[in-house]
Amino acid sequence: MPETYTLSDNDLRVQLVKRKAFCECSLLAPGRQWGPVRLLALHVHHKGLRRCEVLTEYTTDLIEEVAGGIHVVVRDAFRKISLGLWIRFHQGELSIYCQPAELYENERDLFRLFAVDLLPELMRAESGERLFMPLTTGAACDPAGKPKISDRFLIYGEQERWELLPLLPFCAACHAEGGIMSLAVRGAADTVCMVDTDGAGAGTVGMGFSFRKKWHDPVDFENREIRYRHLPATDSPEIAIARRIRRHAVEDLGMRPLSERAAESSELKYALSASIMKLFHGIQNDTGTLRQQYFPNKLESNTSFDTMMTFGEAVDCLRRLKEAGIERVLTFGVGWNPRGHDGMFPTRLPPDERLGGEAGFRRMLREAAERGYHPSLHDNYTDAYRVSPDWDSDVIIQDEYGEPLRAGLWGGGIQHRIWPLALSDRQLKGEMRRVRATGVHGMYYVDAVGCPLEVNYHPRKGGPRGDHAKGIARVLGTASEVFGAVATECGYLYAAAAADCVFGGGNLNRVTEDTCGPIALLCDRQVPIWELALHGLVILGGNGGAWRSIMRSVLFGLHPLSEWTARPGMFPVLDDSMIQRLKNEFDLLVTRFGYLQAREIIDYQHGEDETYRTKFDDGTDVCADLDNGELLVNGEAVGKDEG
Repeated sequence: MPETYTLSDNDLRVQLVKRKAFCECSLLAPGRQWGPVRLLALHVHHKGLRRCEVLTEYTTDLIEEVAGGIHVVVRDAFRKISLGLWIRFHQGELSIYCQPAELYENERDLFRLFAVDLLPELMRAESGERLFMPLTTGAACDPAGKPKISDRFLIYGEQERWELLPLLPFCAACHAEGGIMSLAVRGAADTVCMVDTDGAGAGTVGMGFSFRKKWHDPVDFENREIRYRHLPATDSPEIAIARRIRRHAVEDLGMRPLSERAAESSELKYALSASIMKLFHGIQNDTGTLRQQYFPNKLESNTSFDTMMTFGEAVDCLRRLKEAGIERVLTFGVGWNPRGHDGMFPTRLPPDERLGGEAGFRRMLREAAERGYHPSLHDNYTDAYRVSPDWDSDVIIQDEYGEPLRAGLWGGGIQHRIWPLALSDRQLKGEMRRVRATGVHGMYYVDAVGCPLEVNYHPRKGGPRGDHAKGIARVLGTASEVFGAVATECGYLYAAAAADCVFGGGNLNRVTEDTCGPIALLCDRQVPIWELALHGLVILGGNGGAWRSIMRSVLFGLHPLSEWTARPGMFPVLDDSMIQRLKNEFDLLVTRFGYLQAREIIDYQHGEDETYRTKFDDGTDVCADLDNGELLVNGEAVGKDEG
């Protein structure tokens, strides 16, 4: 007879059955059962065959009841691999926990465990129901009419499919009576997400533990844990999912409300009440990528430095903004450093003479501050270029071939990725303090954090993906300490948790079959799980300009970001019409509705077509019809002429 083990916590119950060649698991809630499904599947790489084998049958060496849970040890006798799992309930959620100390590879010259899929096919949706996938801000899928597709990807991204932007460590399957979601609360950087559709109207999502992607990858010794939560029936599963992620951000990652942090940081308090603007100064465009994208008329040039705005021209532009009545502005200067936009990083000083040199740079910062503005900078601590006199090969990520990792082309030529944990205190905090001493004031911007995590194969200073995430959080935390607050891009949760402001949560339009494969066919629409989960914990940046973008900024309490320069070319020129638009945005999005940034969104509805409704925890109710350009706040129409 099969051995049966049961755990329960209030309304949720898990049943584990030991069968001859595997363990079977069911999850039960009132009126609903998920499973039975196999407890796990092992992805074992066979070096002799040079391929991964997916093992769904194994020996169960041990099932024992322990205090508060069940300890299971499974083994593949032929490949001499064994793994232990701990199954418990924690605050009404099913927890499956793994410590790498219980991974044994006793024939590791031939067999290594790459990944473990947990409860495969447990989280299932039928035709008319929905799967939620962690692509960009969130993606929803009704499996009806979808082709047969099977895919898997790592949370926080892989460079070969960077457009997926898996920003949050969750997935979910929902139906009219409720649903179930999974959340990686530990080891998210090495969590794999699985998505499958059967071509007959059903689909599944799930999660598992990744140990390595390649044979010689270092295994992160961090413990891994995935939680499973029953979602009640609701008109807004997005809110239910977002609330659980938000609790994880607060309780496990230590995020605090903006209102609390702004009371402690004058820089953050100012940013909440100011227009935020990127000022583009200079760029080196002697690489093919930049020429083709931004300067097609200069393809014949061997070397060309483009001055888009000198420091003196920036002073004049800021004067005009002040005269127009924009009282508070936080600027992020871009391309102020030698050779402009990312041209010679990690070298930052002195500022490029072609833009006005150090004297012009300091004058710009000083005069901006005298007008009541916060003049700050757009900096980079993740990219490095060999042309830099401060090039240090020991802080560069090495690829599997033992070479400096190449990440593309930009202003300085071939980009190489920095391993932030290898930076010395002088290279990180010391460099930030040196820049701060020039007169920089206000929240700092750290660029290039939107890149997927990497494994570093450096023989002495390498490490797994989780260490890459820790290093980036170190950079952001140091910038916050030195400058008082820090902004960044993209919004991977590990980075958002260390930042005060995040611009851009990803665009599902980039997830195409050409870039990401057939999974693009499963993305019915983008959903704002990211915005709903993090709102009020971090400033979320939006785009101004078009009325549609302004409506969305009010709908989600986003902070507008504008980008401009003084000369035609790469970005819009700050002319009189743009100044008037920026003044209107300041009045509407910052002065009138800026208070929404620090509130939690407690309700979200997506109606027909492009109609949406959000409700904030102070009672503010926003309705937006994006197609027809209609915006209501607490029932009062807000006209297009106001933005």
